[in-house]
Amino acid sequence: AGAARQGQVTGGTRPLFDFHLSAHGRVETRSVCVQPLSPRESGFPYCRALVTVRSASYSKKTRKTARQTRRYISSLKPGERSHAQWEALVRGHWSVENRTHWRRDALLAEDKIRSRNRRVVRSLVLLRNAALFVLLHASPFDPVPETIERLARHPAKALALILSKRPRLKPKE
Repeated sequence: AGAARQGQVTGGTRPLFDFHLSAHGRVETRSVCVQPLSPRESGFPYCRALVTVRSASYSKKTRKTARQTRRYISSLKPGERSHAQWEALVRGHWSVENRTHWRRDALLAEDKIRSRNRRVVRSLVLLRNAALFVLLHASPFDPVPETIERLARHPAKALALILSKRPRLKPKE
């Protein structure tokens, strides 16, 4: 983990908050700006704030800088959190998203869906979510790939898990 340095920056009427991070061979500066946004303006019923995160990431290896602007909407009002808390909320969202996406993609090949039919895609997503839930609860202390292989060798056990109210596999022999 890198060190973080925070500093208040003013610009126009919207206050920015800068975060300076140094880790993994790069130096990153992120500016967080939070401003009020009504549900009517945004088209989202519970929207109360627009969070804009601007980042500049300098790679020490390639000596190149990449810039990016991301926007998020929130049901929280701008004054309900400090700028540091807003930044932590955004980072927390992505850590959960990345962890969940990796499981779905690496274990269940979610990115290989090539259908453009929304109903097919939604159905496959629901089935994969249910399968992941069953896999994680059926054998919570075993690696998921091992559990998948085990169930592939015993399809009757897989069906019994799906139909069970409390999916659990017996410990490995």
